[in-house]
Amino acid sequence: MKKYLKITNQLATKFIDQVVKIPIRWYLAGVVLTGAILRFAVVTASDIWHDEGYTMMLIDFSPLEIIARTARDVHPPLYYLLVHGWQHIFGGSDLAIRSFSILTGLAIILLAYFLTRKIFSEGAARLAALLVAFGPFLIRYSVEARMYSLSALLVLASTYSLVLALQSKKANYKLWIAYGLLLAAGLYTQYYTILIVPAHLLYVLWHTGGLKKALQLKPYWLANIVAALLFIPWLPVLIGQFTRVQSGFWIPPVNIHTIPNTLSQLFFNLPAFTNSKWVGWIVLLSVIAISIYLYIRLHKLQKKHIILLSAWLFLPLILVLLVSLYRPVYYDRYFLFCAAALHILTAVAVVYTKFLRTRPPIQILLAAAICIPVAIGIFSIWNSPRSGHRMSEVAQTVNDGFRTGDKIVSAELYTFFDFSHYNQTRQTVHLLSEGELSGHGETSLIYDRQQEIVYHSLADIQAKRVWLVGKVGEKDYFTTQTPNNWQLVSTKEAGDSAVRLYYLK
Repeated sequence: MKKYLKITNQLATKFIDQVVKIPIRWYLAGVVLTGAILRFAVVTASDIWHDEGYTMMLIDFSPLEIIARTARDVHPPLYYLLVHGWQHIFGGSDLAIRSFSILTGLAIILLAYFLTRKIFSEGAARLAALLVAFGPFLIRYSVEARMYSLSALLVLASTYSLVLALQSKKANYKLWIAYGLLLAAGLYTQYYTILIVPAHLLYVLWHTGGLKKALQLKPYWLANIVAALLFIPWLPVLIGQFTRVQSGFWIPPVNIHTIPNTLSQLFFNLPAFTNSKWVGWIVLLSVIAISIYLYIRLHKLQKKHIILLSAWLFLPLILVLLVSLYRPVYYDRYFLFCAAALHILTAVAVVYTKFLRTRPPIQILLAAAICIPVAIGIFSIWNSPRSGHRMSEVAQTVNDGFRTGDKIVSAELYTFFDFSHYNQTRQTVHLLSEGELSGHGETSLIYDRQQEIVYHSLADIQAKRVWLVGKVGEKDYFTTQTPNNWQLVSTKEAGDSAVRLYYLK
């Protein structure tokens, strides 16, 4: 038995050594290529949905219009401006626009490697890159035409520039300016990226040795001032958006299971697991235990890096949770930028835990064990509720059957943008809305055209045939709101979307 264990230990050690000895350019190329395959494999697993439909419509406006209309929404404009330019080069297809997020997702893999190598070791860096490449939650939002992957990249980049600047032997103002610019870019991409600043401040305090010395670190404060000054022009917009959000928001309230469930989502993206509250708590307690163990066991110079990763992971969740006790603003996808910290922390634990380090076979088995739920999480992307969104099929039915004089009406706002994206009839898509459009939120794109596109009642429609687009099921607009002189001709349902063709007698 001892002989068998010795041989196993030798083989495992040799395997790990060989992995570490792979030339880094080939290793990173392989990991990034794998990450790209995983992302492109699911990039068209679902159709463009409501939020992405908003993106698709917004990026067709001019840059000035994008800024003006974003100011009436709840998110800042940088992502939309970048994708506006991207669209002019690569086109406006689902694949083309989502590929921008894939590109940022692949850049996250590389930056995770370089950051981890800088603050820990080559072995931890290679494993961190692999975990980020396979991270299901990162994959999921690397294939969505929204700003979350870009915000995660900017947070990671700002953290890396901060580490480089602090480790520089003399004040490197290029790095500090880069840090300030990246913070500002993050704020102009997603407001929640501001939550990395307290984590960075905590890291600076640990790195410098206390508040007094941290206050003397002038380049750090200058960089933050630069970021603040760059964001000040947008501050009145943010205040206005926040005030409007207070009047009504769709995010559910938080509870004691909120953070545990977020952590299990960040690592596994397993809906079935996150519905089991105990799994979230196991993940939370494991991460806390790992953080404490590594802080105690690691060298003094590496303790501050555990503080950085732990603060990066936990502080944003805790701060937003506290705010959400007053007004719910906590939603898992808003914390995508915390996922990289979780994966890096996991890689460091596998490489640096003494019990595992002295038992290479168990190291390999643990890495393999982690891969199982991660793999299930990747496959779950195909089976997520969003993968059942097939608006393109509904729209194709309209495109094929449309006749001159027909009217197309989206019965609710949550089918307007995605259907409009797939509409090829070159005819106006109307919107059914009881009241006037406020011009805020998603309606910022269409409020100035409401006289042209909005019907306040189905009875107001004058046409021989009407295509009524909505959600599956016996909705009011398909039943009680339909005028008596409307005769149902046909119905098409695909996923959660539906269209019914009516003939008006």
